[in-house]
Amino acid sequence: MLDGKDASASPSPMLPVEFLDNAAAAAWLGVSAERLRQSRSTGELAGVPAPEFLRLGTRGRVRYRLSTLRAWIEEHATPCAPRGPATTAGQ
Repeated sequence: MLDGKDASASPSPMLPVEFLDNAAAAAWLGVSAERLRQSRSTGELAGVPAPEFLRLGTRGRVRYRLSTLRAWIEEHATPCAPRGPATTAGQ
């Protein structure tokens, strides 16, 4: 157990669930792993600045903090509302 979290639930046995690899972060964001990988070079994802990431160890493994991804979505999401009043079938 690391930091009070079950390591068996983690994508990596060395890191708590708070840290996601590229594939898991991309799935969580709803983009392809390739698009997220490219965003690290271009600095842009979906037309806005890409989320921050970490490089770990000598091999430079990439990880994203789940809290960073949540904050990125909150910062860049556009709230949407229905365009018209909802209607009930049969009225």
